[in-house]
Formats: sequence, structure tokens, C-alpha cells
Amino acid sequence: MLAPHQTYDELRERFAWHVPHRLNMGVQVLDTPASLWPDAAAVIDGATGDVHTFAALADEVARLCGALQALGARSGDRVAVVAPQGPRTLVVHAA
Repeated sequence: MLAPHQTYDELRERFAWHVPHRLNMGVQVLDTPASLWPDAAAVIDGATGDVHTFAALADEVARLCGALQALGARSGDRVAVVAPQGPRTLVVHAA
């Protein structure tokens, strides 16, 4: 909720992300939840209604990481994603 003396624009101007110097998105959004709630729904595909669990997505991320490494990709390399938003795109981003 906005404080009475602050406008949205003032809050937006002061906003800053506090992201650690080293952050692994895959760990944050998949590995940790997968270890705590492996069978919980992580993503529901709006187009198909398919439910993807944390464990299933984490497994797909691990497999894609292995495939990218086999192709020569290393930590810090950039990999382009040309795909519509959806569960598979999440897998690529997390990998």
C-alpha cells in the first residue's frame, strides 16, 4: 500500500532490485522448491492446461544443461531463446 505522502512515481523512482552478486535462477526458482515440494504444481500451461511440477521442471533443466554443455556451452555463455512464453521457455531460462 502506498503511504499517503508517496506517489507511485516517487516509489518507482526509488525502487531498486537487491540481487546478490552471484545468483543462480535455476536454484532459486526450481531446485530449492523441487527439494521442498517436488510434486507441487510449479507452472500450469495456459494454452494446454498441462500441469508441470517443480520436480519435472528441475529434471528438464538438468537435462538441458547437460545437452548445452555437450554442445560446448560453459558457465557465463549466452544462449538465445527464440520461443513463445511458456513452460519450455522457463526451462531454457533456468538452464
